[in-house]
Amino acid sequence: MMSVKSDHEWRPLKHPNKTDISPLRQHVPEQQSLGPNQIAGAAHTVEVIRDGQDLFLEVQSLDLSTECYFTTRVPQGVFGNLEKVCAFLWNQRLAVADIAGEALNVLVLEDAGAKSQAPGGWPFF
Repeated sequence: MMSVKSDHEWRPLKHPNKTDISPLRQHVPEQQSLGPNQIAGAAHTVEVIRDGQDLFLEVQSLDLSTECYFTTRVPQGVFGNLEKVCAFLWNQRLAVADIAGEALNVLVLEDAGAKSQAPGGWPFF
């Protein structure tokens, strides 16, 4: 039980549904977090997840104003080696990137609620 808004109001915080996760799914030890003091309005954790032979990059986001969690899975093939992807701030937004040869590949997380065609809320690459 917790509340993001106040230490005096404890209540359940809904979290992502993990019941449909494959039993083979494992977290790769490397994970990076960027807290709300670094990114206005949200806290994020970037995780590399192994599901059998496949690796996936997921971003778990907690929107502090709505107290809702969102999960974004980065499309496969965007990055060559997910174990070398790093998370950082790009213009006060969460970004994930890798360097492949001379190419810098960057994806920046944006608030989908700020886009009129998107159905609102974090996250949106």
